[in-house]
Amino acid sequence: MEASSPLENIVFPYAFTFRLVADSAVDLEETSARRVREVLGRDIDGRQVQPSANGRYSVVRIQVRVENADEIRAVYAALSGLPGLRMLL
Repeated sequence: MEASSPLENIVFPYAFTFRLVADSAVDLEETSARRVREVLGRDIDGRQVQPSANGRYSVVRIQVRVENADEIRAVYAALSGLPGLRMLL
């Protein structure tokens, strides 16, 4: 039995939230939002930055409407190489 991708269970269009964990010294808020806009060709719906409890890391959340699973994969690919990025969720 072949396992299906969790992305295949999403009903599109969908308000998807990308989460980036980065070193607090690195400001990924604007850079990541710009990358998402470039990939999708439309503006994001919202973004938020939250520092970790110890202040060592920051979490950037970017919410955007996606039309299909390929758009989600394309955004992940574009965000994966950002400097200072520790984790992409």
